[in-house]
Amino acid sequence: MKKRPTLRDIAAKCGVSRTLVSVVLNGKEGKISCSEACRQKIRETARQMGYAPNCLARSMSSGRSPVVAVMLHLDVNDLFSGSYDYFNDLFPRLTLELNARGLEVLFVPCRSREEQILRLEKLTSGGLAGAVISNVFPDDYSDFTRQLVNSGVPYTILGYPYGEDCYCIYSKRSYSWLDDVLSAHPEWKNCWLMTRIQKKHILCRYPFKHNYIWLAEKAEPADEILKDPETLIVCAGLELYQTYSKKICHPLLWERSRMKNLIPDGILCHLGSSCGIRAQIARTAAHQVADWLLEDKLPESKQICIKNITEDLK
Repeated sequence: MKKRPTLRDIAAKCGVSRTLVSVVLNGKEGKISCSEACRQKIRETARQMGYAPNCLARSMSSGRSPVVAVMLHLDVNDLFSGSYDYFNDLFPRLTLELNARGLEVLFVPCRSREEQILRLEKLTSGGLAGAVISNVFPDDYSDFTRQLVNSGVPYTILGYPYGEDCYCIYSKRSYSWLDDVLSAHPEWKNCWLMTRIQKKHILCRYPFKHNYIWLAEKAEPADEILKDPETLIVCAGLELYQTYSKKICHPLLWERSRMKNLIPDGILCHLGSSCGIRAQIARTAAHQVADWLLEDKLPESKQICIKNITEDLK
């Protein structure tokens, strides 16, 4: 079995001390410094020898486990059906990105806010998880967010807990295109976005408070709304569109539709690549947490907004 190269092996080959190799490869020169040429020689030698940092050894010295807990609230039935795009877009990417940095991943599904808080306490206080990547429950996240911030472990929240002081990554989908739609159709006095939250179909009244969907007035899809001819319903996804297209006789939009025949005349349809956005979020979250856990490098900003890729159709 091939011997795994160590810092001492690299130091011997470069003719420098083990301490110098350690600070160069860990990016922590501090009071010890060397020339750029020496730095490059050490890094190149490490690459040629196939050196990989020993995360377990690092965790013993730093007191942090090399395991990242990925806490996602989800519906188990959706997960088992294989049709849960949110999970499929995020979790494999997070795992691969973290594994590439020498970190292991622990999947922690949460079905309620109470379960999420309880499991976070067990993972962080017991030292099992050295870092956490988590999403939050809409409209009910303050307790969990505060506990995560106060846990002392590196973390990143997927989503934007509005008004909370925390490190988070999110995409803020703009629905300003609906202003043009409603201006062109004054017969529609009301506008609601149909989406799914916690397995339930929910209507969010547009315009949203602070232009943020989680803060919007919400309602269940009752007949008085769905059958009101003065109301425009916008479905966030094809499944919702197909479910309600037979129940609503007045205009109904599918916000991501690329099929022009589904879009009423004169209406612009907002297109967003949710898969591409989630890939960016996963990549950014993984590197942010890995830098924090392995290098003690805090994220540069509290909030990172991933821009949507949009296109309009007439």
